[in-house]
Amino acid sequence: MTLTEAAAVLHINRGDSGDIIKKKYHEQIRLCHPDETIRHDDARRKLLMQRAQIINEAYRILIRGEEGTGERNHSGSPGDSAAAPFPAPLAPEDCAERSIYLPYEDPDGEVIYLRVARGRYLWNPEAEDFSCLTKSVLEVCRGYGSTPQELPAHFHRLMQAYIRPLYALRGFTGVKTGNTFRIPCRLQNLPRAAWREAGEHLTVNLRGMSLFTTDEIGEETGRISFDEDAFYYMVLPLIREGKASAYLEAPDMERTGKGPYCSLTHVFAYVIMTLS
Repeated sequence: MTLTEAAAVLHINRGDSGDIIKKKYHEQIRLCHPDETIRHDDARRKLLMQRAQIINEAYRILIRGEEGTGERNHSGSPGDSAAAPFPAPLAPEDCAERSIYLPYEDPDGEVIYLRVARGRYLWNPEAEDFSCLTKSVLEVCRGYGSTPQELPAHFHRLMQAYIRPLYALRGFTGVKTGNTFRIPCRLQNLPRAAWREAGEHLTVNLRGMSLFTTDEIGEETGRISFDEDAFYYMVLPLIREGKASAYLEAPDMERTGKGPYCSLTHVFAYVIMTLS
């Protein structure tokens, strides 16, 4: 963390006195105290604990008046003596080094991205938010000099290079053992109404970058989308490469029309994917 970033965390100006630094520090760290966090759910408590660590680090840097990026290079050498290597596997050698960011949300809801490491790292969803990965990869694309027309293709190619699908899927879903993953999705754009009874399974197929379901005679019955973009980079490669098979379970299919036709959109469902 740099002095400028530390000042932004505590909402002070560079050059403010020690008394102001301490006052702002105590104002913010009080909101992260265990007595305050105990009434929140696990996800919120984790965010507040993370926020407390960043506030403490910012205070340390500002009081000492020393830059402390905490960055590590791809070989795992610490940028300062207290830093540990970033917990992620190395990307292939033809991948460029990239920045690793940690999002800090202050009590006012403002998000600051702090660079905590730099190296040739794959994405570890347990240590890096997906939004931070996309920010990092966009920077790499711009570093390559990608034009606005080239940027989308370069971005998706690099995202696939920095994501190892199975490794990321296990970290993202928390499934550490076993070969089956239950992935939330939505079923959309249904062109026909030849539906089985709710709760039965529909085969999942892949064409290009699209997942769709088929009925018992192989006709397309609906498109599958994910609320989390990260799933596209994990699920699609595993199915495309024949490393997994999948079916769709739609327990809450609601018919909104009469007769042989009905209008169904955005049906919540699950893709049940099993590794081959």
